[in-house]
Amino acid sequence: MNTVSKVLAALALTALSACGDNFEPGYRVASPRILAVAADQPYAAPGATVNLTALGHDPGGRTLEWAWVTCVNPVASTPIACFAKAAADASTGKVAFAMGAERTAFSFTVPSDALSSLPASTRSAATVGVLAIACPGKITLEPTPNVAFPIRCTDATGRALALEEFDVGMKRVFVRATDRNANPAISMVTWNGAPWPESEVKEVRPCADAGSNKFDDCKGDTPKIAAELTRASFESGLDEYGVPFKESVVTQYYATEGLFQNPTRLGSSTETAWGARRGTSEVTLWIVARDSRGGASWTTRRVRVRG
Repeated sequence: MNTVSKVLAALALTALSACGDNFEPGYRVASPRILAVAADQPYAAPGATVNLTALGHDPGGRTLEWAWVTCVNPVASTPIACFAKAAADASTGKVAFAMGAERTAFSFTVPSDALSSLPASTRSAATVGVLAIACPGKITLEPTPNVAFPIRCTDATGRALALEEFDVGMKRVFVRATDRNANPAISMVTWNGAPWPESEVKEVRPCADAGSNKFDDCKGDTPKIAAELTRASFESGLDEYGVPFKESVVTQYYATEGLFQNPTRLGSSTETAWGARRGTSEVTLWIVARDSRGGASWTTRRVRVRG
């Protein structure tokens, strides 16, 4: 299953679980979240320097401390597998690590043997995994034997937070000799069909039903929102291994509050609708574009809720 297929499958499950009023929809950012990580080179050559930027948010307004760690050619694309590979490579100089408050940017160099160390038959799957950890407090590393997940996040009182109270994301950078991939680009956002610049704060009336998590229950303003992608965002061709490819692109919508009609849309048809729930004064919305070869980009908008 490719990246976009996984995103669509995951969001479909989220939508199903949010059908009742008792479930918080996944697109609503109600806890510390890493929404996306973008690389300036989603496909990078051995020896290249890759620069990463993360989109994260804590609805509590707390300062997020970030930790970053790389793993070269992990056996699986999971945080635990990446930690295990990083631990195995710690003495080789191949592991990059950084940590700090609000450190949403990180750079690393792809090891020179990231391709050549693999059998020729498996080099098309070569990757550098990058773990991003966002903690609304203090991060400590605990490389204890037999502990697969050696991260501890504590709040201002010293309480160790459960995993659902902070966030861990994994970004894969594909290692290729000559192939490259550009991130998808959002050229414009529209509000009811008209351009919506990032500097403009829109206003809406809230839904009459304050508590429902169903978009169809929103009896208030439900503007149509869309993100237009550049033509170059949809790449296709023949890769360096002679395999044809045609990128798929999706847009995902997130917000600090409110209800999306369709939180995930195909890049060829990105329009959705959104409504504000009562009791909110200002909402931040994020639109993230992702392609099927690891590319990502995003933009932010704000809405004021009156009444």
